[in-house]
Amino acid sequence: MHESSMATPFRNSILSCVCLGLLVALVVAPAAGARAESFTPIRVETKGDGPKERVVRFEVNPLARFHPLDKQVPLVAPIRAAMEDQQAQARDLLRTAEEQAFRQGLSLISADLGIMGAGATLFEHLSGSSAVSSAYSKLGSALNNLGLALTLYQLALGPVSGDGRPEILNAYKGVASYLMGRFGTPGMQLAMIAGLPIDVSLSYFGEAAWSAREDAWRQSYKKYYRETEQAAKDRYYGSVGRLPPTLEERVAEIRNRTEGGRTINEWKLLLAWYLDNINRPEKFSSVMHTEVRNYVSLFWDSARFSEYAADVDQATAGMARGASLTKAIRKKLEDEHYSVIMAKLMRDVLPEIARERFLDGLNEQVATLNREVRPELNAPLTLEVSAFGLEGPTKFHMLLGDGETWRGTLKPGEPLHIRLTKLAWLKAGFPDTIRLDRPDGAVTRRFVFERDEALVVFGTPEAEGIITSFDRSEGPQDCTVTTRSKGRPDRQRQEQRPANPGTRLQTAVSPGKYLLVGRFDGAAWTAAAPGRVLGVARGANAGVPALGQGDAIFAAPYFERITAISDCEGKVGDTPLAQMTQPFRCRVHRLHRARAGDGGETVTRCTAEMRLQLAGAWHETADGHEYVPFDRDQLKAIGREYENMLDRLPGAGVQ
Repeated sequence: MHESSMATPFRNSILSCVCLGLLVALVVAPAAGARAESFTPIRVETKGDGPKERVVRFEVNPLARFHPLDKQVPLVAPIRAAMEDQQAQARDLLRTAEEQAFRQGLSLISADLGIMGAGATLFEHLSGSSAVSSAYSKLGSALNNLGLALTLYQLALGPVSGDGRPEILNAYKGVASYLMGRFGTPGMQLAMIAGLPIDVSLSYFGEAAWSAREDAWRQSYKKYYRETEQAAKDRYYGSVGRLPPTLEERVAEIRNRTEGGRTINEWKLLLAWYLDNINRPEKFSSVMHTEVRNYVSLFWDSARFSEYAADVDQATAGMARGASLTKAIRKKLEDEHYSVIMAKLMRDVLPEIARERFLDGLNEQVATLNREVRPELNAPLTLEVSAFGLEGPTKFHMLLGDGETWRGTLKPGEPLHIRLTKLAWLKAGFPDTIRLDRPDGAVTRRFVFERDEALVVFGTPEAEGIITSFDRSEGPQDCTVTTRSKGRPDRQRQEQRPANPGTRLQTAVSPGKYLLVGRFDGAAWTAAAPGRVLGVARGANAGVPALGQGDAIFAAPYFERITAISDCEGKVGDTPLAQMTQPFRCRVHRLHRARAGDGGETVTRCTAEMRLQLAGAWHETADGHEYVPFDRDQLKAIGREYENMLDRLPGAGVQ
């Protein structure tokens, strides 16, 4: 074979719409389409090609530290639109939001993997409840976390720039609170950073009109902080004094100062220290507000206050300390300075800290990708393809879409086992159809991976030997119904359906040691499907497969749409005869696909409990097949006699 080419809804309904709308906003424009070049913060090294392609490693792109990841899309306008759309259904919004977060995460690594084009199909496979989603559960979780992390990073960079209405700011706070628990410690810290610009309005700088006395105090106030901050810069860059040697000592020295003077780097160090030592967003916000408020009030209690007060005009000179200083003047000066500092922190300090925390998170996610996702992507899938009635070697093709295929050759009587990595199947767009080019025309079969194995059989195998019959009963069916429509998001719902009618079920063994399951009427099979019992040896020395030995998968066209029978239990006994007397239970899995009127498709997957009890068997005679009902008491007696016979054999009982 070779390659030719290759969540839980929010409690508050209004906040739900807002939060979900924010996530939808993340990919209003395609992540990669926002700029001409293709850039991904996480690089992926792979080797091999076609079905054998595998991941060598994930790593953070060194350029991620300098790339403007925060400029992906505008956030405020779509949030406002989502808030005003009160009629939106929360369930549909949640589904769409999850898909957009997933795609956002996908955009962070897809350039090297080459899977971005999989689009909605990829999301459907990795986010649903299908057997495929369980095969890629860790990849789906990682991509979702990456997308949510980027959302947090964008939130941490100042969402109030477009709209300062309280309801908008509260919406952002709700989103940050929801996301913070999904990305570990870096996510929590990004959410805490996001809380500061959300809680602060940058639109005021005190009143425009100032009296002469107010302006005089303002000039002295500004002069004090200008000079003390210059002294802090000199101290920081080494021209004066000495910096404390450890981080804890530096933080203590900054927090214990009784005079003004703090550099941007010192603010950054202090905020970063608070992030590492505070674990609640509301406390972080409160501490930072208090820190800034305390800083802007240092002037009034400074040991050098009189020196700066002397600069106030002659009208106030000679009065007692602060005599001309009213509460209103002090509040105006502090409010103005507070706004300036907060604006500086949000413009120059918080984005830098947020980027560092986001990159910390990326490094953690890369470690998870290498530890958990890489083995998942490199894990093998096995597809067995065989055909009955071939007269010679025959070409077959796995259809990949866009006219591309993987192709191989089948030989008469020789099943072909195709092994491919989950990465290869993902990159190929999850192909599910094999075409066999018979001399009399092409024939196609669809397949489904169950337990990482799938089976395709062309032609009808013949039963060999005894045909066993089971009494069967089933419980209610738990179903997942997925509707795929062109131009609209996929919709998924859960429902319970009535039990399948409890008709008898027949099994037999066919050439190639396939387990044949279907309906036999005494003369012929009216419906049947071949299957494999997983974990049972194959080939010339294989044992006889039987229902209940292990998980079994089946090939299309399915009998009663059964794709697998799994998790059998209750079949006990040391001999086949003893086992025949025991009823046992399994899970039966069904798949149904139906075309929708708009060119889409409805896919229904159901599972139910199935109870089986051996009822009898047909054996071949000169006149056809004769049915022998099994008397359970007689079977038990035969089983005991069989076991006694084994005990009397030479060497019996020798360990």
